[in-house]
Amino acid sequence: MKIDITQKGNLYKFYKNNNEDHFLTGKWIGGWFSKVRSEIYDLHHVKLVTIKQGQVNPIWSKKKDTYEFELHKLDLKLTIIVTNRWKGHWSFKFNDDNYDFYRHRGHRRSLYKNSQQIAKYNKRSVNLWEYDKGYIIADNDSNELILICLFLAYDMGEQNDADISVDLGQLAEGVKEYDDSWTPK
Repeated sequence: MKIDITQKGNLYKFYKNNNEDHFLTGKWIGGWFSKVRSEIYDLHHVKLVTIKQGQVNPIWSKKKDTYEFELHKLDLKLTIIVTNRWKGHWSFKFNDDNYDFYRHRGHRRSLYKNSQQIAKYNKRSVNLWEYDKGYIIADNDSNELILICLFLAYDMGEQNDADISVDLGQLAEGVKEYDDSWTPK
């Protein structure tokens, strides 16, 4: 499965398997005086998911930062724990499975389920006229909303407001080395 993501300002559209019509939309809300959150909607503008920062701690704190994913139709809240803030490792449980989300050099990310890779993410570094693009490649049985939530949680509050923008992403390598040869099953 491939999910292409386009962003203009704070608005997102999601396209599945190279389809020309988007199947979901999203946006991030907030800014200087309020916590940033993201929302995902179906094509009838029914809110499917709310993504927000949970607990945010000072750098010197031993407590872990969290994100919260509220999946409205499933009446489910997931807490994503920032396991390693500096090297980009997040973890959570969903349906009795353990998930690990890793940040790598640039905009590359990877998702593991029970220690097996199930998805990889990337995003463009050079963008024109406020348009930003990214993608997710994942195993076909992966939960689309969880995949998109992870992309948006890491992207919340980001937007381009220039004719040409360059964002190199993470300059240092993360906790786990990126496997460029990985392909979905």
